[in-house]
Amino acid sequence: MLKAAKAVANQTLNAAHKEIHHLKGEDVEGFSNCGVSCDGTWQKRGHSSLNGCVAVLSIDTGKCLDVEVLSKVCQTC
Repeated sequence: MLKAAKAVANQTLNAAHKEIHHLKGEDVEGFSNCGVSCDGTWQKRGHSSLNGCVAVLSIDTGKCLDVEVLSKVCQTC
């Protein structure tokens, strides 16, 4: 189930990136100049939460361009 969810998320984010590049154009290095809005949240209020996430949304299309899950716990330990 996790593999399928990751595959769909990657396809959706890539499609949103391509739409921005098509809408705004690209410079020589392949970057597009577009406005974004960033927002994040933690699992619990205050400074005691160990998990959270951040999302980047395009102002031009309203679509999600990136999502990052955050954790204060070391996954390799």
